[in-house]
Amino acid sequence: MRYDVLPGDDLGAWRDTQPRNGTGPEIDTISVQELLKMDIPKPEFLIEGLLLDRAANMLFAAPKAGKTLLGVQMAVAVASGQPLLGYYAVREAGPVLIVERDDPDGASSIREILMRSPIPTADLPIHFTDRVPYEWGGELMDWIAAQVRQHHLRMVLLDSFTVLRGSRGRGVDIVKAEAEDIALCARMAKSERAAVEIVHHSSKGSSGLSWADQGAGTFAMAAGMGSLIHISRYPELDMKAPERLVRARGRHCADNGIVLRFREDSLDFEFVMSNVAAELYPEFVKIGRLFGTSVFTPKQLTHETGWSKMTAHRHLDRLLAADLIRRPNHGEYTLAGCIG
Repeated sequence: MRYDVLPGDDLGAWRDTQPRNGTGPEIDTISVQELLKMDIPKPEFLIEGLLLDRAANMLFAAPKAGKTLLGVQMAVAVASGQPLLGYYAVREAGPVLIVERDDPDGASSIREILMRSPIPTADLPIHFTDRVPYEWGGELMDWIAAQVRQHHLRMVLLDSFTVLRGSRGRGVDIVKAEAEDIALCARMAKSERAAVEIVHHSSKGSSGLSWADQGAGTFAMAAGMGSLIHISRYPELDMKAPERLVRARGRHCADNGIVLRFREDSLDFEFVMSNVAAELYPEFVKIGRLFGTSVFTPKQLTHETGWSKMTAHRHLDRLLAADLIRRPNHGEYTLAGCIG
């Protein structure tokens, strides 16, 4: 089977791309009436708001931020049917395949994560390999498709794209190559009716970019994904702090911010809060430690934190809009809830 993709073809049907009579590939077109009559499944999430079903999705982060831990935790949730982090529903439980090629000691690492999981994993339908001999391309996609059919997989975790894709030859159009790489995977996922989560690395020197643009590679990668999940440490907190900021963006849902806390004993993350202003969690915590449930004013806030008047009002406005603080009276503020 060939997984060649025609640019702009989003209908999920495989095409024969072999030239015909030396005139190039034959491209079929349909009328809008035919398009409107087509029975095209609506995009749905396998994990609510995070992992799009029948699509390629990307989970990316800087080294040691916890992307593999979160990826495996997602795999355990799908295999068990238990809500991810006890919060995000799994729409359809089923077998999972973990392909680990990023960690030289991958089998040992994944084994340790599964052994410490609070959800018993010994009897879960989780399949694992660290010995796939294929680089990114048709052979790898054919092999994954065969695994999906053989084991009735609902999710495939590929760790990582950087290792699996191999080297680029001189003169390769990187944008086009990466667009084709992701389209290839997305087409396979749609055809085989499985969700693929691709673990990827953040680009070096991308700290000044929007979080969605920090994945290593070109814009073509993110553009082809059903959902993007970025996990990072909070630069405002100590490097040993267990909190992580997760930001998610899907084609068919609003952007979301999530605060997680790493648990060393169970080698996983626990849910702290979900809020569009999750990136302000350190400021929220600081305000809570300073004032608790007491009412405070912007003047008191600037005095206690050392923030400028402009910074204090900016944080207050965003926290207020996100319902993390309240304004009982003009010029007075208080926390809207407890700190996890």
